[in-house]
Formats: sequence, C-alpha cells, structure tokens
Amino acid sequence: MVLLAALAPVAALIGWAAPRGLDRTDDGFYLGSIAHPRDVTTDLLAFGDVYHPLLVLVGGDVTALRVIGALLTVAAGTAFAWVVLGTPILLGGPRPPGPLARAVVSVGLGAAGLLTQVGLPPTPSYNTLNLQALLGVATGLVLALSRRGRTVVLGWALVGAAGWLAFLAKPTSAAVAAALVLVSLLVVRGRWRAVWVAPAATVLTAALTMLLNGQTPAAVVARTRSGVESANLLGGHESLVRWDPVPHPTLLVVPVVALALAVTVLCGVLAARGPRVLATVPLAVVGAAFVLVTAPRWERSAAADVLARDGGFVLGALAALGLVVAGLAHALRSARWRGRRVRRVTGGPRHPASVSRPSASRAGDRLPTGRPSAASGWVLTVVLVLFPAAFAFGTNGNLWSAAGRASVLVLVPLTARLVGTGSSVWLAPALTAALVLTPLQVAAFGSPYRYPSLTEATVAADLGPAGTLLLTRTDAPRAAATVALGERLGVRDAFVIDLTGASPGTVFLLGGRPVGQVWVFGGYPGSEAVARHAINGARCAAERAFVLDDPTASRRIDAHVLDALGRDLARDYEPVGELTYYRAAFSGRPVEESARAVLYRPVVAPTAACG
Repeated sequence: MVLLAALAPVAALIGWAAPRGLDRTDDGFYLGSIAHPRDVTTDLLAFGDVYHPLLVLVGGDVTALRVIGALLTVAAGTAFAWVVLGTPILLGGPRPPGPLARAVVSVGLGAAGLLTQVGLPPTPSYNTLNLQALLGVATGLVLALSRRGRTVVLGWALVGAAGWLAFLAKPTSAAVAAALVLVSLLVVRGRWRAVWVAPAATVLTAALTMLLNGQTPAAVVARTRSGVESANLLGGHESLVRWDPVPHPTLLVVPVVALALAVTVLCGVLAARGPRVLATVPLAVVGAAFVLVTAPRWERSAAADVLARDGGFVLGALAALGLVVAGLAHALRSARWRGRRVRRVTGGPRHPASVSRPSASRAGDRLPTGRPSAASGWVLTVVLVLFPAAFAFGTNGNLWSAAGRASVLVLVPLTARLVGTGSSVWLAPALTAALVLTPLQVAAFGSPYRYPSLTEATVAADLGPAGTLLLTRTDAPRAAATVALGERLGVRDAFVIDLTGASPGTVFLLGGRPVGQVWVFGGYPGSEAVARHAINGARCAAERAFVLDDPTASRRIDAHVLDALGRDLARDYEPVGELTYYRAAFSGRPVEESARAVLYRPVVAPTAACG
C-alpha cells in the first residue's frame, strides 16, 4: 500500500510535465530524429528508427509520444524486475515472493527507470532507448541462463532483439553489453545450445526496423560508417575510458541515506513484529515527511539541476553498497555451513541418500539441467550490476552521474538478494527509490534542461502536427509564429540546413527536414568539418535546402561551409523570413528568449545530377 501511494505522485508528475516545455537543443534534436529517421545519413545515434513508428501512431502528437516513452521505460524495468525476482539463483532465499507482492514491487522498481528522464527533456531519446534496450538484454540474459526449454530460446531472442535496439541507441553501450553477455556465458557453463537464436533475432529485428522506416541494409551500413566519420571529425569524444570525479552533493546524500536507513529498519522490524497494517503507518509518515521537506528545498536550491542529475547515482551507490553487504553475509553463512558440514562428516559416515538436496522451485521458475551454482548466481548478479556502466560508456558527461540514471539495474538485484531475509526488508529498495524520485522530479521540473521552470509553462501553443504544448508566456507565441512561418513559406517537409549550431528545435517547428544530421553541434573543434560532411552525404537534399542562420549565436557554424555546394550565402540565397526563438545558454552566455534568426531560400537551381 505504501509503495503504491509513493508511486502515485511519480505518475502524476509525469503526466503533468508531458505537455510542458520545448527545449530547442536536445529536445528538438530528439523530435527531429524521430520525425525524419530516413534523412539521418551521417549520425551514429539512430534511435529515431525505433520511435518513428510510435510518432506516426499518435499522429505526431508530442505529448502522447512523451507519455508512451515513459510507459515503455517503466514496462521494461518492470519486466526485468519480475524475471529477476522469480529466479532462484539470484535470490537470497529458496522461493520467489508471492505473485501479488512480486508484481507490485516490480512496478515500483520499474518506475526507477524514469531516472533517465529526470533533468533531461521528457521526449524519448537515445538515452531512453538505451536503458530500455539494456533492460531487455539483461532480462533475456537471466532467462537464457536460468531457465530451460522454450524459455531459454525466448531469452536469447530477447538478448538479440534488444541488442540491436541498443546499437541503434548508442553503439558504445551495445558493445559493452555484448561483452557482458559473453562473460556470463563463460561463467555459467552449459548454456550455449540455443545461443544462435540471439544473432538470428538481431537480424530479424534489424529487418523489421528497416521495413517500418523504408530503409535498406545498404543505407543503414552507409549511415553507420558515415556516423563514425562524423564522430571522429567532431572531436571532443576521445576519452571514452576515464575516471571522473565522484558526485557527492551533501544536500542530496544526507537525506537520501537517512531515508534509506529509516525505510530499511521499518520494513525489516515493524512488519516482522506486528500487523502489516500498523507497519504502514510509520512508513507512510516517514515517506510523506521526506517528500514534503525535500521537494521544495531541492526545487529552490541553486543547484537543483545538479541534484536532479546526481540523484540516480546516490541511489545506485547505496544499492551497490547493499549488495556488497549481502555478498559478505552470504560468504560468511557459506563458510559457517561448510564448517558444520565438515564436522558432521568427520564425526561419522553418512549414507548418500541422507544428504539433503536443495528443493526444487515452483514449476514456472525451474532451473535448467546442469543448474548453475550459487557462485554462478553471484557472478550473474555482478554482471547485471555492471550494466549501468554499459549505459554510461561513450557519454561526454560525468560517467558516474550517467550510470546513476540506470540504477534500476542495481536496485533490482539488491531487492532479489534481500528476499530471503525473512522480513519485508526486500521492499525497501523499491520504496526508497519511489520516495526519492518525487522530489527529484520536482527539482528537475523547476530547473529543466535548457528551458525556464515548467511552472511557468502555462500558455497553450498550437504547434500544428506536433499538437498543443504548454510553453512560457514569451515562448508560446513565438513558437506558434515559427510554425506559421514554416507553413506560409512552404518549409514543411522541405530540407533545412541549420547554421545556428544549437537550434534543431526551430527546424522541427518550421516543419523542416534535416540534411544528413539533425543537429550539427556548434562549438566543437570539428563542427564545420561535420557540417560539410553532412552536406556532402546528402548533397541533393542540401542543394534544395533552406538555410537557417543566426550570426549572433555563440555556437554558429560559419556560412562558408556552403562552399561544399559551391555556393555563397549572400550570393546564392535570398532572405525570405525572420523569426524570434528561444536560445539556450551556451559557452557561458545567458539564455536569450528573443534571439533572432533569418531563413534563406536558394535562388540557384540544383545541379543536373540532382535536378
């Protein structure tokens, strides 16, 4: 009951935030990639291939897309938790919990996957797909290594299918996940028989995504090669393996640690000594007090964005510490058991038939022939705990903070190990995560990613096919005007080269399509080289494209990149419209809600090859 009550505000806040805000940088990048995946020919991040059918399904409505993205994340986390909590070798006890308790706790743990959206735009992105895919790989791996019969085949199929989705989201994460799967196979022996299903499922899933988006295998291979070249040209991604500073914001660590200890004690002691109904009262009081005290304090903090970013890391670190304690306790119990067994054996012979054997689990959770040992179960637990590292690998941000967004992959194994404690303490990780998630959401919505507070997003703006969003009083009329400008000038479904270096969301509002890459990041050493590479990779589209330019933008890409087409902005284009847009803070420059950009149309005809 307390867990369900703790999840209610989480769900309410997701619904409240879904129609609010539109950051022109990352949010616009996500939306442009999802709206036009076939036009992305020089970028490695191909998450749009997966989410584009969903956008079509909801008729282009951004709010509906955001809600579906959140639901898919919770569903993936729930499925992972359900499977792990039903796997004896991963549990701290001989039997899985009852179906109802197992289902409720699985949903609570699945909600922890929403940490990927705390402090980031709410639109589904490569981060969202990356976590969903890694949860799928981890779920399939547990099924393949701990079950038998057709369930093993299902497990490997899930590993292969989710592995392809991880590749589309973030190839670096997919590579680490593949290594973790291989390590698991080497440790848990005798599970190679159906492993061929994984690559077969990868091929079938790849074919399905290509079919849904009208792509060919050759186009996907070419995009991957070109994306690698773009990443090398851009620069700034050289140090993939590094040791980043460990986050430790006191305003976050102290209350979360106190909450975790209080919840663990209450779950472990009160529920064991009295009626469960009475035990919910102190839990409810502690939970409500934590949320009511921390939510406004974190939201008003000058470091609200830091708290939202690092909250997942603190939860994941506490869960990892709990697993270490559980592992040490298991090792101590095993040593004592071996000592008692040795004394019994040396005291006199025993008939083999009298030696007790582990009881078989329920039919739905049976172990395979050649069942893995308890040690193999702990190795598999360690492998699962390393999946957040796969999630983070390849990011330019702090690796610890990035891994924390995938802390659900640590919380679930910890919960499984606590099942055998003989009390309700196994509920503590899910309940703690749910209670911490609410104030983190409040802090994030008060200081969202490159946009004013969502509490100021109260004015409805009709954004055409994207539906209606609630934006700030300043942004709403200007976003609607941008949509109208695109309709008036015929930009919808036309190509646009964005030279602002930081406003793919403006191109999305205009209704334009990307030329090679949705967002050519300005401000990097190789930004202009990447822009030329994108233009050359989609030359015919570039020759017909409008050009969006803001000469005052701090991350502007110089118009000289148009010489890749043999053109000059002043000579070969004419200004046809001017728009005011929200420009995010970059390079130490403040937010500008009234930045101005000019839209140009080519006055020269395409070459004969593109005519």
